[in-house]
Amino acid sequence: MNVHRVAAVVGASLRMFRRDRPAFFFTFAFPIMFIVLFGLIFGGGGSSRPTVDVVGAGPLRVALDRSGAIKVKLQPDEARALKRVRNGDEPAAVLMRGKRVRLVYSKTSQVEAPIVIGIVRGIVDDFNLRAVHAKPTVGLVSEPVEAQSVDYVDLLVPGLLAMAIAQSAAFGVAFSLVAWRQKGMLRRLRLTPLPLAEFATARVIFHLIISLVQAVILLTVGRILFGVHLVGNVLALVPLILVGGVAFIALGMCIGGRVNTEDATAALSNLIVLPMTFLGGVFFPLDSAPAPIRVIAHFLPLTYLAEGLQNVAVRGHSFTSTLPNLGVLAIFAAALAGLALRLFRWQTVT
Repeated sequence: MNVHRVAAVVGASLRMFRRDRPAFFFTFAFPIMFIVLFGLIFGGGGSSRPTVDVVGAGPLRVALDRSGAIKVKLQPDEARALKRVRNGDEPAAVLMRGKRVRLVYSKTSQVEAPIVIGIVRGIVDDFNLRAVHAKPTVGLVSEPVEAQSVDYVDLLVPGLLAMAIAQSAAFGVAFSLVAWRQKGMLRRLRLTPLPLAEFATARVIFHLIISLVQAVILLTVGRILFGVHLVGNVLALVPLILVGGVAFIALGMCIGGRVNTEDATAALSNLIVLPMTFLGGVFFPLDSAPAPIRVIAHFLPLTYLAEGLQNVAVRGHSFTSTLPNLGVLAIFAAALAGLALRLFRWQTVT
């Protein structure tokens, strides 16, 4: 293999890509838009405390306020507090009348309401024990451990990086193959001195360079705009990006080898790649997903790419911990490459 010829094709591909404004926008600006949109919507939700309306005064209200586990919002009367809970403005309300306390909570708040109930019950029990000077029968000792605080945006940015790699590789390769076949460029390529293996290697290198540039841009944007905590070794991300990029390049070759028109390419690419972005843990963690979704996710290459990038970037996992993800991505890449060779055609078949 002639290294100079491969380098020349890579350089030509980069120059053509730089002049292709729609492709440039889709590759870099489109993922940044997702980061900004989801970061602004969900960026502050990871560390907020539940808010509880409180009606009444006394030592218990002071205890609730000083606990620090909930945000206390004082209301002038019970009717207003009950209305706010029924409307979904707050998950619960504490209504105090002398020694009688009512805790009213929303049935539809399946996340915050149970948390509020547990916190308020704990505060009330502790308040009662202190009031009667009772000694607890069980002693509880709490001690902190070092842990990494992970916000939603911290997980979102590596997930969007995985999505960007998948989309740019799969869509870019598929559209290129279809366009070159329609224009007869693939047939003319067979008559040139440039071997097909060198041309294919150059195109793979070109798409992998784009993937690495995407990683630098998206991680930098996430860090500057939303303070994303990158605690892992960024060099451990490189093997995941390269192997994952090869897997989705092979997927793009499968799509481009199967269809004849650019419209069909767009439809089939979206049909395959778009569901992966929602089922592969890009936007939301899979831990809370229903069991059938988690089963499907195990058969998607994007799941292993997104999980590996998230584990290294924001959870601080080492390179060795990514080896299972790399192994699965390599299997996907080999299987898809074999399928792409069977589907490859030099000219359009009508």
